[in-house]
Amino acid sequence: MKIPKVFISYSHDSEAHKEWVEKLASRLKAFHINVIIDSDLPPGGNIQHFMDSHLEDADRILVICTERSVAKMKAGKGGVAYEKNIIADEVMEDTNKIKVIPIVRHKGNPKVPSYLRSKRYLDFSEDHHFESNLEELVHGIKEGPDHTDDINTKTNQFSSSTTEDYRDFDLAGFMTIMNRVRNNTGHPWTKEQEIKEYTGLSNIELKKLIKEAVGIGYVEISHTGKLHFTKEGKTFLGIP
Repeated sequence: MKIPKVFISYSHDSEAHKEWVEKLASRLKAFHINVIIDSDLPPGGNIQHFMDSHLEDADRILVICTERSVAKMKAGKGGVAYEKNIIADEVMEDTNKIKVIPIVRHKGNPKVPSYLRSKRYLDFSEDHHFESNLEELVHGIKEGPDHTDDINTKTNQFSSSTTEDYRDFDLAGFMTIMNRVRNNTGHPWTKEQEIKEYTGLSNIELKKLIKEAVGIGYVEISHTGKLHFTKEGKTFLGIP
């Protein structure tokens, strides 16, 4: 199964915004998605070549829209304006494909730049909806670059849950799946066996991930063996 490559286009509005983009990138990587952002460019690297090459061969391009970035694109300023010229060509090439996905991080208007108004955007302006939006985004990314706009059909489940999808988990991926299992059962806690059945992970792999999550303070284990998110774990996931 091909690992999709995703390029994230965003403006450096603030350190907080940059951290949010990096968090999104980290969470997407947990789903075996190859994410490219400008922090991957080494010091002294050619910025224009970096943008040109990765924008061209990416399976998906996420355009993070804030009030400042939309204004910059309209005024033709900054790196996002340069990327806009390349991305606009992708949009014009075939309006029925979903190579370009706008991600809205603000509540102002216009939500997206004019060249993306034909595209349905995902609204990430409310942090407490981060998890549900992330699942829909992953679904849209994994549909493949040659599929039509299937992202218009909202879904909270992926098309498959095979063991192959959950190998080489990192902490972010484990936390995401733990939360999904918790939501599926309707309980505020989860059990090791439930996660094991959902993912197909071995006992050794699962216990290693649980130990890491407990050690960092994101998860705690009750005297009955149930797994609970700590306040820090919920903050990490962006859930209430």
